[in-house]
Amino acid sequence: MYLILSSEFPPHSGGIGTCAYKLSKNILDQSIVLSASSRSDSKNRLDKDGVDIIRSSGRGVFNRFLFFVFNIFFMIKKYNINKVIIFDHRSFVFFSIADFFLFNKKRSVYYYGHGSEFVKTDFASSLFRFFLRKSDATILCNSRYTKGLITSTIRKDSYVVLLGGEMFKTSRVEKTDELNYIHKKYQKYNKVVLTVGRVDNRKGQDMIINLINDNLDDFRDILFVLAGPVNKKFWSRLKSQVPESVLVLNEVDLTTLEFIYSNSDFYLQPSRFDSDNGEVEGFGIAVCDAIHSGLIPIVSSHGGMREVLGGGLEQFVLKENNLESLAQVLRSTINLQQGEVEEYRQLLSRRASELSWENSRYKFERILRL
Repeated sequence: MYLILSSEFPPHSGGIGTCAYKLSKNILDQSIVLSASSRSDSKNRLDKDGVDIIRSSGRGVFNRFLFFVFNIFFMIKKYNINKVIIFDHRSFVFFSIADFFLFNKKRSVYYYGHGSEFVKTDFASSLFRFFLRKSDATILCNSRYTKGLITSTIRKDSYVVLLGGEMFKTSRVEKTDELNYIHKKYQKYNKVVLTVGRVDNRKGQDMIINLINDNLDDFRDILFVLAGPVNKKFWSRLKSQVPESVLVLNEVDLTTLEFIYSNSDFYLQPSRFDSDNGEVEGFGIAVCDAIHSGLIPIVSSHGGMREVLGGGLEQFVLKENNLESLAQVLRSTINLQQGEVEEYRQLLSRRASELSWENSRYKFERILRL
């Protein structure tokens, strides 16, 4: 039995929660998930995919700590859990403190690194790095870029395990008012460029909005969809500048996610280093999903983003935090001839097979010694 700890978990989560969910759903047949997300709104133990999850609705660091300590202690005693997989740095800190004072038993601990927690200078990240250096945890990570950060800051080796994406297909779903509105919006434009992820400074959505406002004639027939939780402070500076051709979807559900992936044409993620918060983009899990869904991806050269694309797709990599490069790459991509699009989709199909869950399963099983 495996215990998975994550501060985020679907339905409202970013890359961290997505990684934890996909691991528990696709790789580990016997696992229990503890999620201490303050945005969690479900009280169900079993979700529709059969993932056994215990959620906390408490807010604040102290409440989350109590949640973890109580449930970790209870689960370890009840199920005799000897392997713990942790997906974010705060959960690792909580577990390390609880394990030191309460459990005092040798067990296998695995930490899956994402990137930002190895470079941020806030107290939680600094405390995390202290505990990780002192621990015997096996470190896994999402890219060679993140592996380099771990080597330089923690001075430990790590295993690179690229998490596979999945294809989103529109199945028979109950139409909602929101979905009907999105569908009508899609029908008004010739092509759709999709961006999925937290709307904040690191993801670079402000560059997209600035680009459109500066080149309205070039992109008048293109709908840009920004789907993901909105950072209120970041968005307050932008919302008055949003043009008609930008559709913002805050915290989309799975049905909406399936629709926008399967009905869009291109995927765009101009990620960059967030100097305000010290955050980096270690890997783009949403880009993997876009590749599996047949969308031509455009990504920045920042962090581990280039690694997602692999070889043969270099022309879709733009310079980090460079509006001119974004304009050039985006124009050339949306103006591709149909024959060129099909050729690139064949390359993407081969890349999707490399970014498969079978490959991820093999690597995880070898590391976890299942």
